[in-house]
Amino acid sequence: MWFFFFPKVLKENIEDIKCIENNGPKIKDKFEYNSNNCHINASKCIRYFFEKNINISDYYIITTMRDPIKKAISAYNFYQPDNNLKLYSNYGYNREKKYYYDINEYILKGGFVGENILDFAYDKSGNKLVTHIFNIDDKKSINNFLKLIGLNCTFDKHCNKKIKNNSISLNKDAIKYLKKTYNKDYELLQN
Repeated sequence: MWFFFFPKVLKENIEDIKCIENNGPKIKDKFEYNSNNCHINASKCIRYFFEKNINISDYYIITTMRDPIKKAISAYNFYQPDNNLKLYSNYGYNREKKYYYDINEYILKGGFVGENILDFAYDKSGNKLVTHIFNIDDKKSINNFLKLIGLNCTFDKHCNKKIKNNSISLNKDAIKYLKKTYNKDYELLQN
């Protein structure tokens, strides 16, 4: 997931577009990361802009979201969880026990498979902190939005470099768990 901040009134300078990527080097040490050192949520990005005296109301704030099943498979492949559900980036991770559980068992044990949209783009009271949330697979909607606000650019294909085994599938219990845990994600994806 990324956050892009597009000025509502575009100037000629492309520098008006601010992109905060998940582990961007300029902000990497500025935030307390979420639990698994992966992405920075919207409230922390907005706090960063506030600290830099940037008027956030002058920007469209957009983010993307993924289908929770695709995200779970990707997270499992990326983090290579061990026998204690620790991720390769966690202290005490046991490399010799990576992929200890199959993905279904890992999910049902509560292993980390990515943030849900409520934790990522909403505050603790449930208020939406971004102006737009797009399905990362819906390039047409993203590009129509960019065109609508006057940007002459396109959002290219999402490329997941960590999918190693496309044959991984989830069983009905893991899918049920994801649908319950990511119910807001599924609701937004249906719209």
